[in-house]
Amino acid sequence: MRNVLVVAKDLQLHGITSVIMSYFRALDRNLIRMDFAVGSPVDRDLLREIRAAGSQVELLPPKSEQPMGYYAGIDRAMKKKQYDILHVHGNSAVIGAELLLGLRNHIPYRIAHSHNSMCNHVWMHRLLRPFFSHTYTKGLACSELAGTWMFGKRPFQVLQNGLDTHKYVFRDADRAEIRTEYGLKNSYVVGHIGCFNRQKNHTRIVDIFCALKAKLPSAKLLLVGDGGTREEIENRVAALHLEQDVIFAGTKQNIPQLLAAMDCFLLPSLHEGLSVVLLEAQISGLPCILSDVCSSEAKLGEHYIPVSLDAPDAAWVQAICENPVEPADRRSFYAAHRDAVERFEITKTVRELTNLYCGRQK
Repeated sequence: MRNVLVVAKDLQLHGITSVIMSYFRALDRNLIRMDFAVGSPVDRDLLREIRAAGSQVELLPPKSEQPMGYYAGIDRAMKKKQYDILHVHGNSAVIGAELLLGLRNHIPYRIAHSHNSMCNHVWMHRLLRPFFSHTYTKGLACSELAGTWMFGKRPFQVLQNGLDTHKYVFRDADRAEIRTEYGLKNSYVVGHIGCFNRQKNHTRIVDIFCALKAKLPSAKLLLVGDGGTREEIENRVAALHLEQDVIFAGTKQNIPQLLAAMDCFLLPSLHEGLSVVLLEAQISGLPCILSDVCSSEAKLGEHYIPVSLDAPDAAWVQAICENPVEPADRRSFYAAHRDAVERFEITKTVRELTNLYCGRQK
């Protein structure tokens, strides 16, 4: 039995948490015991699921607001048992502090896992990276782009973001149910799923949708998620008089059903490591109009349409209008792109992670 302590700055419903939970659910608990030390906010349903499986969870204060309490809580969690492995998830060299605590607590195998190709504090990342490089024993990244950003010229291993790919296959019944629930029966639905933060670029999403609305009056915008910039985006929607056309659905867990209800997926992110929701949207057969800074490693098929962030809104609207996908094509997407999709199947990626945890590869 290998004891693993997973550390993350929060346990909200977003990409990193989705990846962590996919691994947690798929790991063989006869081989791996995974505990958690996570900052706030924490999704209560996920917390109950983890504890019901017999894992310990150390709840920490928000890292940005109470850093001393956050790190003290991690140190406290490490002292509760002898862990074989520390697995820290993040997007910059700042996670070196968590890894240093693992070194001080004599955790022999310390994994730094990069999930993005940029962060909000670039100067700090660059300042800390020489120190950071001495705190971990293994570098993991969700993509080559994310790995180069985090580790520079030092070696790292790409571990594909794993998910239960079959969950996201398009189903007509799911589409009908959600479109009825939100009053979207005869609408063209532009969708986005993600935390409301600067990276996800919701301001640009609203601007592109506003331009699309002038060309396609039946268009509606479905925004799934929550976060710090939501109020700002709600105010922008109101200023553009789009309140009747934009749905703020909040945080949801029925992602496959929501994707089925959409007609295209819009992702003008300022940076991405390897977007899990982009994989999910493609598996659902959606045309995905995304910024060209996104890693091409996430491309599954012909419905992956990158557009420059410097391009005008009209270019994004054109990409949306020129790439319709019929329901019949969505139903057959998985079968037609099986090899590409199954690179991200959780059974494959969790096998790689298990080999790492159990010391079967270096």
